[in-house]
Amino acid sequence: MNLRTTFGLDLSRDTTHQELVYADIDWVPETTYESTSPFVQAEWWLTDRWMLTGGLRHERGELQVDDYLTIPDQRNSPAGVRGTRYLVTGGTPDTSETLPNLGLVWEASAALKLYASYAEGYTVADVGRVLRAITANNQQVENLVDLQPVIADNREVGADYDDGRWLVHAALFWSDSDLGARLAFDSATQTYNVVRERTEIRGFDGSLSYRFSPQQRGGLAYARSVGEYDSNGDNLVDSDLPGINISPDRVTAFWDTAISESVNLHLQASHAFDREFDRLGTQVARFEGYTTVDALARIALPMGQLNVGVENLLGEQYVTYYSQSTPRNDTYTAGRGRVLTLGWQHRF
Repeated sequence: MNLRTTFGLDLSRDTTHQELVYADIDWVPETTYESTSPFVQAEWWLTDRWMLTGGLRHERGELQVDDYLTIPDQRNSPAGVRGTRYLVTGGTPDTSETLPNLGLVWEASAALKLYASYAEGYTVADVGRVLRAITANNQQVENLVDLQPVIADNREVGADYDDGRWLVHAALFWSDSDLGARLAFDSATQTYNVVRERTEIRGFDGSLSYRFSPQQRGGLAYARSVGEYDSNGDNLVDSDLPGINISPDRVTAFWDTAISESVNLHLQASHAFDREFDRLGTQVARFEGYTTVDALARIALPMGQLNVGVENLLGEQYVTYYSQSTPRNDTYTAGRGRVLTLGWQHRF
């Protein structure tokens, strides 16, 4: 049979809130999100080497929020005076989306596979950041556009090669959303808010490894991504996504070796590249990259396995990517120094 079809149903229910324990008030009110998602996915071998995949997924979700009061707004209140709390009317906004996906795989040889795919993605906006950032009266949960889901068009083309010694992966990807969910810092409230704007992300990720012997393998991995958003509402992307929304470009080298029958060692060096962040052609932040080295030893014991890890083996001193890429000088934080981790595990 050349056709295989899978039917399924995903059900979820999540209830959460965020509390300021000392003040005994909720920063984020209790919210409950329920979703029902039936789906169908098919694989059809057109020939011995060509496979077509496709499917549909129907997402139906509902957010339940009761009436609540925000935390006190201290921005315009005199020192020592409790700030204003705003009443927000609760509600049960719901969403319904049908998401298709389509892919094509060509097995050019026993070792080489080429593929292309398109899929619509669905994610729920950061509900907590939206609800806790309200600073005006007469707001209603039902009318908050920021709670609408993020629907993204995702496209990818790539290749995988595995002949037993060489293992190679390379992929290009593009993703865009008419109503993305960018996290933007509000200097007045000292919090991050969700801003809904057109967003486009594109990138490349690849890896290459070679098995020198049954006991030794080495390789490289590289990932690069570029993200932009529409900052002036003309439906054209014109500014770089900030560091809280996108990862740095990174290259990683690794070496795996079996020192003995019972001891395996993994060494890894990772370098994050410099990056500049522009808004409408003006630089607003700059990240200076850094390199860290990590080591992990797995030691087989008569019972179980001992894991010994050292993060930042060479004690590199650096400022974190988030701190450097966020234009707030008072939040600069040094990265973690040398950290030793011990763990034991036993399977039974």
